[in-house]
This record gives sequence, structure tokens and C-alpha cells, in this order.
Amino acid sequence: MTTLLYLVRQGFSNVWKNKIMFIASVLIVMTSMITLGIFTIIGENVKSFVEMMQNDQALIAYLDEGLDDATISGVKTKLSAISGVENITYESKEEAIKNAREKYFTDDTIDLSIGWEDDDIFTGSYSVYVTDLNQAETVKAEIEKIAGIRDVKFDQEAFATIQQISEGVKLVVLIIFVLLIAVSLLVVSNTIKLVLHARRKEINIMKYIGATDAFVKTPFLIEGVIVGVCGGLIAWLATDAVYTSIQNFVNSSAITFQFVDLSNRILYTNLILGVGISCVACMISIKRYLRV
Repeated sequence: MTTLLYLVRQGFSNVWKNKIMFIASVLIVMTSMITLGIFTIIGENVKSFVEMMQNDQALIAYLDEGLDDATISGVKTKLSAISGVENITYESKEEAIKNAREKYFTDDTIDLSIGWEDDDIFTGSYSVYVTDLNQAETVKAEIEKIAGIRDVKFDQEAFATIQQISEGVKLVVLIIFVLLIAVSLLVVSNTIKLVLHARRKEINIMKYIGATDAFVKTPFLIEGVIVGVCGGLIAWLATDAVYTSIQNFVNSSAITFQFVDLSNRILYTNLILGVGISCVACMISIKRYLRV
């Protein structure tokens, strides 16, 4: 325990002795974490938007004309019993006509819709939302078996497009994330090499008097942890401030968009990756100086 405390103190002492290189290392980690944070914010909000579009996709089950209330209610019960169905909303014939008039007609052309109430162009319908759109075709087949349903519509092309966008976004974010971590590791590693090169004589002396590799490496690992924590925290503060400002600006405008709450996630990611990258870079860089 005494040895460990000594090594920890040495780690903090080395930070103070090498302030310039410490600040440089923190700035590099901070820049890397800010870049990662930006792409995390963009990626997660795009994924959230795509998922919202997916959730808005529904199967439209059109009812037969002239069904009584009991039959309509019975159809809903059967729809709810289908595996994979998450939510159901009902639109009556009158509501369908009203919505169509509001969407497609103006006061000058509304007369063109006269008589819709007396024919079967519109009927009541259920919008059926599923927990997983990959089950949509299966759910559609089950709905078509229900008595009182005359037709089931599902925009398969729109679903396929949304799925492609979703998979594409996930892949791009993952590739960028991995590349940024690799670049950050390379840059931080090169910076630490400069620090170690300046202190190579100190390391050699410690090895010559019998210090173990672990004894030599521990203070540098402590420095790596300090660099990672400081760089990660500063990056989180900067990223969170900018992200909050953007949210406030958008919310105060006419744009309606639900941002993903990423504050804690970015903090934890910055700390874990910041410390991890710094320590791994330190372990990689110090190997050559342990051979005497």
C-alpha cells in the first residue's frame, strides 16, 4: 500500500514537473473527445429521427361498409390479440372524409367532395402500429384473416427506404467512431512518446537500480488517467454547452424536433475513452524505454 501511494504521488508530481507536455496532452485528448462527442450527437439524433419515422409507419386496416359498433369493437379486440401489435387507433368514415377535405381541398374546391358520405370511397379504418416493422408482413397476413376487414395497406417501399437509411446511419457512425478512436490513439501516443523521450534518462536510471517494469510504468499510467479525466471533462463541458445552446435555439424557433438527451452518455464516454486512450497510448509508448 505504501509503494502504491508513493507511485500515485509520483504520478501527480510528474504532472506538475512537466506542465507544458501535460497541457499539450490534455488539449489533444480534449480535441479528440469533442470530435467524438459531435459525431455521437449527430449520429444519435439522426438515429432517433429515423426510429421516429419507423414508429409512424402503420398498417391501415380498412373496414367493410356498414358495420355496427359492436362488430367494429370486436375487430379491435382481434387486432389487439395479434402478436407484435403495439398500438391501435381508429378513424371513422366521417373523420376520414373530414381529414381528406382539409388536406386536399380549399374553400373554392370543397364542392368537389360533395356526396362522399353517401358512397363507399371512404370507410372506417384502424391504424395498426407494430413493435418491429420487420414483422409487418406477418401482422398484415393475420389482419387479413379477420372478418370485417376489406383491405390492408402497408407502404413497403417507404419501410424499406427507412430501413436502409437506419442501417446506413448506424454503419457510418460506427466507422467514424472507430476511425476517430484510432486517430486519437495515434496522436496521443506520439505526444506521450515526446514526454517519455525527454525523461528517458530518468527511466534508464530506475531500471539500472533494479526497478521493475510495473514500478516504472505505474506513475506514467497515473499521468495517463489524469490526462484522460481532465481532457474528457473539459471536452464534455464544451460539448454539453454547445449542444444545450443548439437545443435552446431550435426550441425557441418554429422548428419542432425532439433532441436526444446525451449529457450523461457523453460524460461517461469521454471519461472512459479519454482514460482508456491515454493509458493504452502510454503502455504502447513506454515499451521501448523499458529495454535497457
